[in-house]
Amino acid sequence: DKAGLGLAARLLIAATCSISPVSASSPTAPVCAAARNSTLLHLNASDPFLRRLAVSSAADCCAQCFTAASSTPTATGHSLGSGEPRCVTWSYQNQWSPATPCHLSTLPAISATVVAGCSAGSSLPIPPIHPPAPPAPPPTQPIPAPPNAKNVLLIVVDDLRPQLNVSYGQRFVHTPNLDALAASPGTVVFTRAYAQLSWCSPSRNSFLSGRSPDTLQIYDFGKSFRETKENPPTPGGGTAAVPLPEFFKSHGYLTLGAGKVYHPGAPPNNDVPYSWSPDRPYFVAPNQNCPKGSPSGYNGTTCNGCPSTAPDPEFIDWQIANATVGSLRLAAAQRQASGRPFFVAAGFHRPHVPWYVPQRFVDMYPPQLPPKFPDWAARQPPCAFSIGEDAAGSNFTVTRPVDPKTASVCRRLYYAAVSSVDHHIGMVLDELAVFSLVESTAVVLIGDHGYALGEGNQWAKYAVTEFGTRVPLIIRAPWLPSLRPQSQRGPNVHELGGFGHNEGVVTAATLAELLDVYPTLATLAMPGVQLPSGLEGVSLLPALLHPANTSARSSAASQFAHMCCHGSGCPTGPPIATTVCPNRQPPTTPTANLSFMGYAVRTVAWRYVEWHAWNGTTLRPDCGGPMAVELYPHAGDAGTDFDAAFETSNTAATASPSVLAGLRAELTARFASAFAACP
Repeated sequence: DKAGLGLAARLLIAATCSISPVSASSPTAPVCAAARNSTLLHLNASDPFLRRLAVSSAADCCAQCFTAASSTPTATGHSLGSGEPRCVTWSYQNQWSPATPCHLSTLPAISATVVAGCSAGSSLPIPPIHPPAPPAPPPTQPIPAPPNAKNVLLIVVDDLRPQLNVSYGQRFVHTPNLDALAASPGTVVFTRAYAQLSWCSPSRNSFLSGRSPDTLQIYDFGKSFRETKENPPTPGGGTAAVPLPEFFKSHGYLTLGAGKVYHPGAPPNNDVPYSWSPDRPYFVAPNQNCPKGSPSGYNGTTCNGCPSTAPDPEFIDWQIANATVGSLRLAAAQRQASGRPFFVAAGFHRPHVPWYVPQRFVDMYPPQLPPKFPDWAARQPPCAFSIGEDAAGSNFTVTRPVDPKTASVCRRLYYAAVSSVDHHIGMVLDELAVFSLVESTAVVLIGDHGYALGEGNQWAKYAVTEFGTRVPLIIRAPWLPSLRPQSQRGPNVHELGGFGHNEGVVTAATLAELLDVYPTLATLAMPGVQLPSGLEGVSLLPALLHPANTSARSSAASQFAHMCCHGSGCPTGPPIATTVCPNRQPPTTPTANLSFMGYAVRTVAWRYVEWHAWNGTTLRPDCGGPMAVELYPHAGDAGTDFDAAFETSNTAATASPSVLAGLRAELTARFASAFAACP
């Protein structure tokens, strides 16, 4: 791993000591609980790696842990000798209450001090001990998993656009772990995949429930699929959505999660206890802000970043990766003991802002150029504009882009955050290899929506443009028929190489949507399984078997809502094409208060967008026709040039009427429920 510690260094044993609650059968002396990995700071008593040692003091606990770490074989089958890196974590706790552990290490980056008679290094935060989840309501009896069921590892990355090295042809981006995933046997990269809505919470509500934003009536952070009229909090029955993790759980899978899989609070409590098994607590990881005292902008700009030389465990994505490693170890033990398959999900925060990442990833990149086309597209309606202030600040308008220096600095920080999350994803992928789970585990990696870095005067998400909606989608299923050797691969294969992966990457030609992840994973892991009713995606299995197959979709659909103003003091009259929302809609906008909605379809050759005034009574678009139309040609767009001019000029006014009519029909069909009441 060129970005940091390699696999061997990742397999360090960390031992954690704590006072355990004393039961009636426990000895009266304090108890030291030592776990093989610091992920297990939650100290789940059912974990196979847990040890309990009688101790009399904190110093004794520390010494016992140090001895355990020195003598316990690692996952590679040998003990840590005196000449190898060692990281021992210990804490002396009272009745499971949180404490600040000390880390003993031979790593030179950590300065030694003496604590309780032991040589210790810098203090690092310990995740809070969460109380056990409340018991689920009496569930229906889980359906046993089929004998040939495969494991699933779902990786969701916040704000990740498909600008990766080998898989998407971006040679300058350092993503060695995602490169290895993309180039590994049984992997297909979908280069034309799109999100339903370019905002975190509504996008995740959509693809994890298998329902479109219009079906859920969720366009912001105000509610989740558990809280809509059609989907009451109690799962099951009627038309209620059964989210992807719960579907696997109901079929006998061990389901474990960490980080930002669902958007925090939507659904409440990360959907515990419905989506996740009680075998191990869900690892909660709220977004991590810059440390106190950090400048409001980075390097004299308004860029939302604060690189740091803090040790890796300080960063939220390391903690999420570490927790996921612990989940995989528990899942591997259960799989080996009983054959129980698993569904493990990891939701990584970066490259979402703030770009608080290890400095070494920033150092990988020289100063970056600003976008080649930073201006608002010619003839693009102002109503499509929104300010993504969370990335580069809000000091730009429709007619004034972000200044070149700020754009350059922000782009460099974003790429550093991509390399950082790649490193932490590598920690998780390596663990599959350690436990020989690669061949039996489907791996799916997605971004939750697109992201712009100043192209077309757009920053972050909040749009129905190509940059706002296009996402990475990588699926690995090693048991499917191999598409190699090279002589058997068609023109859909990019021979990109780089970072030692010169065997090529298999890419799918079909359009795809994040809604397709649910049925694809279900049919991939459990062939022949009966899918729940109401899913709106399609299985991409045909494209996995035959990547040149384009039958999955004729178009990909996306949408985004704006709320410009509501209540007293707002302009009167309906919105028009020149209406500019100064900022994006608030996170919790009542659906009745929306101003207008943008609907888009992306075909192989075109991106077509219609903007419609919103009817706050029917909660649907007005039937008076679009107030603005956009059309951008994408013929010849391979998706590898992020500085291309495909969306620099709106061509709707000069397009062929037959082209517009065909695309209008496609859009109306894709958003049939929205326009059902319109003649």
